[in-house]
Amino acid sequence: MPKNLKQLPKLKESFSFLYLEHCKVEQDSNSLSKLDKDGGKTQIPIANITCLMLGPGTSITHAAIKTATDCGCSIVWSGEDGMKFYAYGMGETRSSKNILMQASACMNEKTHLRIVEKMYYMRFGSSMKTQNLTLNQLRGIEGVRMKNAYKSCSNEFGIPWQSRDLGLNKNWNELSPLDQALIIANKILYALCSGVIVSMGFSTALGFIHTGRAESFSYDIADLYKTETTIPAAFSAVKLLDTENVPLQSLVRRECRKYFYEVQLMKRMPKDIISLFNIDDDEIFEPNSQLWDGDKKVIETGSWNLSQLLEENNGSNNS
Repeated sequence: MPKNLKQLPKLKESFSFLYLEHCKVEQDSNSLSKLDKDGGKTQIPIANITCLMLGPGTSITHAAIKTATDCGCSIVWSGEDGMKFYAYGMGETRSSKNILMQASACMNEKTHLRIVEKMYYMRFGSSMKTQNLTLNQLRGIEGVRMKNAYKSCSNEFGIPWQSRDLGLNKNWNELSPLDQALIIANKILYALCSGVIVSMGFSTALGFIHTGRAESFSYDIADLYKTETTIPAAFSAVKLLDTENVPLQSLVRRECRKYFYEVQLMKRMPKDIISLFNIDDDEIFEPNSQLWDGDKKVIETGSWNLSQLLEENNGSNNS
């Protein structure tokens, strides 16, 4: 445990995400336990978990939620395999430091542009020369990179691909299996990104490349990983349709799990988000309660006590 009980453990000591479904979660001494329908019981090391993701068929006791939040663990209610993000409960810190920093960076044009550029650099890798390029040039390079990713997967899995054809007036059944698979895979990735983002105290709405949607920052973060995860997962799932009598959605979820695990997505994502803001992981969650004092100033709460306030008020009245 950290010396300051209001401060979460350092990120390098935690940052694990646990997904549960079709079970009951209850308090077990100072920790939690998962109870399966068949009577099986598994202890959950909740003090070492950053985010507990609860899928369908899951119930959790009030005492278990209190224990989880006391340990600084956020709770996310999600769809099957984390495919949808429904709601979340805050962890122990209650600090607004990260979301205030994100909002400040988002509203400052210079910082906003720097983070956008950094997101593109993270996608391209160190081998590509991107210094002194304009934003339009970076977007152009990104477009070529994505086309090459689709083409590469098409060749690898033997699935024809020309371009994504979603169409404004098309319904779901009119889409090709590949377009359906890509949509399903990306929804899963967006949900996972949302879970990570809110568990770290950031907002999913304050995006940098994307804007105007409640999930804008989730879209930004998801785009860092699509070529490694959801695109090959979608192509692989469509290929498996020929040999397995399994619904496409189930195949996509299974292939996404495989690729997420291979690239260690849940370990990489928090570190990548931190690096965007150049955050020192020793200080990221340090709570600091303040009052806004106008003119871009804040004062610490507790810096004024009642007797001091009354004394100053009486002094001004006497004068």
